[in-house]
Amino acid sequence: MSPNANSNWSAVGSGARERVATHSTRLDLGCTISDELPDVSKLRITLTVNGQLKQNGSTETMIFPPAQLVHYISQFMTLEPGDLISTGTPPGVGLGMKPPRYLKRGDNVELEIQHLGKQRQSCRQA
Repeated sequence: MSPNANSNWSAVGSGARERVATHSTRLDLGCTISDELPDVSKLRITLTVNGQLKQNGSTETMIFPPAQLVHYISQFMTLEPGDLISTGTPPGVGLGMKPPRYLKRGDNVELEIQHLGKQRQSCRQA
């Protein structure tokens, strides 16, 4: 996940799926996050593609609540203030649509998490 991470990762043993994406290095996201948030178990999450709402959810409907994720992950890696935990997305992913809809070159994607802010990306040819 991190451009600064060692690309020679290995996954061994119980919990390997979770550990494979948890390198103790940095992931430059270009954001600043306040440690003074309201209840993180009830934050709205939205994603738009080219201005059209595609995903609309909340941390309240996540399979595992944020506190449980922090507890679990901290059992096998050190979490520091400011660390981000990538958890997946709310319902509405393109693969699950009929027919499936994938991002294409030129698409503009905007992710917003209530009280945290927005990320904007433009898709380009790989």
